Parts: sequence; structure tokens; C-alpha cells
Amino acid sequence: MLSALAGRPDVVQSVLTGNMEPIAIGKLTAFGLDRFVDFEAGAYGMDHEERPRLVRLAQQRASAKYGYAFTAENTVLIGDPQ
Repeated sequence: MLSALAGRPDVVQSVLTGNMEPIAIGKLTAFGLDRFVDFEAGAYGMDHEERPRLVRLAQQRASAKYGYAFTAENTVLIGDPQ
């Protein structure tokens, strides 16, 4: 699925994780998945200790980078349950 979405110009894939950024990059790189995500548009455990706040931070970073408003209506969060 990551590779299919990576080919779409209307999709930005990133990371939202409790890991610190270098660790997240290392984990995805080890499996060759780093080429599918924009790490600059993500949010990490070192940004805030509460994951719900990371969602808004990632949206703000993506909006600033791509010049498009990322909101609850156009953001899809896929992850493991808490």
C-alpha cells in the first residue's frame, strides 16, 4: 500500500510515532520503507509526550511544507491501538 500511495500526487505519507525522529528513520530505513514517507512532515516522541498533540503538529508541518491545509477532514491516521 505504501508504494501505491507514494505514486499519487494528492497524497503525502509521513510518520507519527512515539519514537524519536532518528530512531523512526532508522527503523523505516532498515526495511527500505524510508523512500515512501516524508519525515519532515511527521511528528515524533521528542516533539511532545502526548500523541494526540503530535497529530496537529504533523498537520502543521505538512501544511507549511506543501502550502495546503491538512485538517481532520483530509488527514488519515493509520496506526496501532493505544
